[in-house]
Amino acid sequence: MPATGQKAFDMAFILAGGGSCAPSWDGTDPVSSDTQVASVINEVRSGGGDVIVSAGGYNGTKLGQVCSSAAATTAYVSGNVVSHNGGNWTANQWNYDEVSGGPSGAWNDGPC
Repeated sequence: MPATGQKAFDMAFILAGGGSCAPSWDGTDPVSSDTQVASVINEVRSGGGDVIVSAGGYNGTKLGQVCSSAAATTAYVSGNVVSHNGGNWTANQWNYDEVSGGPSGAWNDGPC
């Protein structure tokens, strides 16, 4: 980023892993267990940049084709804030299908 000044990045593509409603990078690497992409995003953010994630792409099965609802396709990255059951929660890791406040430890109580 210092060499180019570029601070906004688009990470692509999230597709359905194995033809199921499991968000995966390029349909092969599950978002839920990713460490490589998450570390790149954390590095970009620590340098003052930000990242958005794109779903879809030219090849592969789209999440909308296999998931039962729009909510089932939602994936969160570290730092995302959501409201759930009257409280605000901040994602502390990549996750999807994780209930904020649940036992997984994927969410912190309140915006941090």
